[in-house]
Amino acid sequence: MDGFTHRTIVLARPGITLRRYLYATTYYFIAIVLLAAWMFKIFDPAPMLGTLDLIQFLNNPLSVFIATVLPVIEIALGMLLLTGKKIRISLIAATGLFWFFFGFSVYGYAVGLDADCGCFGNVIASDFGIGMIMRNAIFAAVASMVIIHHKKNNNK
Repeated sequence: MDGFTHRTIVLARPGITLRRYLYATTYYFIAIVLLAAWMFKIFDPAPMLGTLDLIQFLNNPLSVFIATVLPVIEIALGMLLLTGKKIRISLIAATGLFWFFFGFSVYGYAVGLDADCGCFGNVIASDFGIGMIMRNAIFAAVASMVIIHHKKNNNK
């Protein structure tokens, strides 16, 4: 069996290492998280808009702009990763986005935002706190590991 080839990822082939399976799993995990976040924000943008309205330095038009553009960025990055197009730049952008979310979760907790950030609509509770900080730290760390592995193995 030749396996399934996805640009830089080859699955189910003799001689494939555990490291490659881990890379493939985390690579697709990133894409799925981005697509899920997009989908839940599109179907229910109210939690995210409510959180953005609590941030004093954002005005309403800027909050609406962020709530409109963020899901577009998430779907674009998720689809680019799933289709294997522009992998390096997509990984860099996704990793930056996850680190931004981590920073935002720390900020929200530090200033005492008492709201659900709306990261995943109303499907997954995302109240500002240690749990959200840890989740975002894990997402950012996983994305960082994937980009490091990709750079080592692709020289691109």
